[in-house]
Amino acid sequence: MDFFIDLAILGVMIIGMTAFLAVIVQAIVRPFVSKKGEVSVIRNLEIKKGWKKVGGKQQS
Repeated sequence: MDFFIDLAILGVMIIGMTAFLAVIVQAIVRPFVSKKGEVSVIRNLEIKKGWKKVGGKQQS
């Protein structure tokens, strides 16, 4: 029984550490990546400028 408790605690610790490290890495990397990400979003909006909206409720 102790084995399963230890295994569950280990699983929770691994999941928690992974989530915690993801937040830290994202905070460190964000200043270096944000400009490129912003450029791709702007370029994407420029490409879609004349497109018609498809699906959803149609506005009159």
